[in-house]
Amino acid sequence: MARRRRLSAQSELFALFTAEPSVRARMNSIKMVGVLMLDAQPTVAGVRAVVGEQLPSLERFMARCEFRPGEGAFMCWDRPVDIDYHVRALPETDGAGALSVADVEEIVRRVGLARFTPERPLWRLWVCARPLLSHAGEHVCAGAIFAVVDHALGDGASTVASLAHLLGASADELAASLPRSGRTRAPACASEPGERACAYVRTALAGARAREALRGLAVGLFAQFAPRDAPTPLQLARPLDVSSHAPFVLGSAPPVPLRLLREIAARFAGATVNDVAVSALALAVRRRLAQRAREEEAGAREEAGAKDGAGGQAVTRGEPAQRVHAAARRAGAWMPIGTAGRGPAARPPWAQHLRAAVSMSTRPAGEAVLKTSPGNRVGTLNVELPFCSPEPCPRSPDAAARWATALVHAAMAETRSLRLSPAPAITGALSRAVVPRLAALPRAAGVHSLVNTYLTLASKATIVFSNVPGPREPLHVPRALSAPDRSAPGPPREPSTAAPDGMDCTADAIRVVNCRFYAFGHMAVYCGLLSYGGQVSVSCTTDSRAEPRPEKLARELVDALRELHGAVSQLSAPQHAPRPPLGDWLVGAALQLLRCALGAVLCAACACLCACTAYWTIIVK
Repeated sequence: MARRRRLSAQSELFALFTAEPSVRARMNSIKMVGVLMLDAQPTVAGVRAVVGEQLPSLERFMARCEFRPGEGAFMCWDRPVDIDYHVRALPETDGAGALSVADVEEIVRRVGLARFTPERPLWRLWVCARPLLSHAGEHVCAGAIFAVVDHALGDGASTVASLAHLLGASADELAASLPRSGRTRAPACASEPGERACAYVRTALAGARAREALRGLAVGLFAQFAPRDAPTPLQLARPLDVSSHAPFVLGSAPPVPLRLLREIAARFAGATVNDVAVSALALAVRRRLAQRAREEEAGAREEAGAKDGAGGQAVTRGEPAQRVHAAARRAGAWMPIGTAGRGPAARPPWAQHLRAAVSMSTRPAGEAVLKTSPGNRVGTLNVELPFCSPEPCPRSPDAAARWATALVHAAMAETRSLRLSPAPAITGALSRAVVPRLAALPRAAGVHSLVNTYLTLASKATIVFSNVPGPREPLHVPRALSAPDRSAPGPPREPSTAAPDGMDCTADAIRVVNCRFYAFGHMAVYCGLLSYGGQVSVSCTTDSRAEPRPEKLARELVDALRELHGAVSQLSAPQHAPRPPLGDWLVGAALQLLRCALGAVLCAACACLCACTAYWTIIVK
């Protein structure tokens, strides 16, 4: 008898984009594409043999997703896995020469936008036996494997661990190399809900952190009701329906050492690598928006000059930028753009409040990702980017240190509130209460309401950001991945084992030189970090209508990290965040309590509305 199991709330939401026919006809699913770079050329026969051996230990990769009207989405183990379908060679393998970064990103875009079929498990591997080039044009690996995994199977950390295990990485090496990260608000021994609640209260009250915890709780409760960010060039007019024809473009930047982020975090008391990443993201987004403002202003002036020369009425070059923007708005553009860098009075509307949807792990601290918590165990919360820091280009080293300190402290204030708060747990509880019931409605109206609500919530933030912690040390996979294909007609072609200079190619194992991850989803701008083997890779996936040059945003992020590192090198001792006066603290805590109460009322009202809608759909109609 076929075995089936109900998906978790988060995984069930992602599975609807593939398994539910009416939703599948409207849009594509949410996928992650990983590029695993090897120091030897893999073969299709070798990869199929290794994957066939490892697959029984990954039951999520053996199941297909099935949607049943009136019941919901399930994982079903009722059919054998066709390895020949899931592991194939890229058409580009037959060519000669190395693949550039642009070639690799075009392959990623093509395989990432290809649709999954619900009759098969939601993953595929594409084997590439051609070397890859770095951003500097140097050989970085002898071959690669492009892995496409649907988000219904797991989050970023779970997918990285599962792919490494699927390709034959040693279980001991994988367990020792993968970071055991998670939320630290409750000790691991607190297993009962009451114990975890008491542990949360003790942690929140320790060190006068109650105000931050209340603020994080208010942010979590109000995230569903807050309006969209102010219009910027990085946003679209409506939530994006991703299809196979979506105008996605990809970009990346050269990797940076993970040591650089850790050294920045060590200069600030209580800071984490994620705080540093959010600080650099705020600086990169601000600078990219300023670039887009200058580009749009120059384009509007050129167009105005051309119209003026042709005898039409247009804005002339001598008019101020505000009139140029007004003309662009009348023409139906997505303005307003600001005049950043000209003083506080000229700040654009988005210079104060822009948010990033940041993925935060909900796994308990120290929990092994692959063994005990596969699947989706993250909560996405909107973090306000710290745009109110001083001028980002100071002249003296002391001014640079003060600017970097203010920027990192502002980012820490945002992220610490969410780390201390139970907002991810509350969001997860709401998802577990609402998603299964709407997905199980007998009519398709519940599913479409659920999907539309998800798209609306996902479009409120300006940018989606994730920081995936990968293996700390380079992994090794079996040499069998490069076994020659004996079944092909003609003499078998022996794969090349000559590694580029500086690579260690042993006789028993193949080293995974580097990894790079891209995400395709229902967002206009996505920026992700993946740490692997002491290096951090930066990748961006954007809709070309929102950001036509994602590589510029990725490079801005890398430049921001390096600039922050140079600025904080002047600091001798860890910097502590300034504490507010007692009066301000009490007023802030009272305001946060009021926001929490109002947010709780709104959440209860939404729950009642959902219950009434379900009653009307099931009973009355």
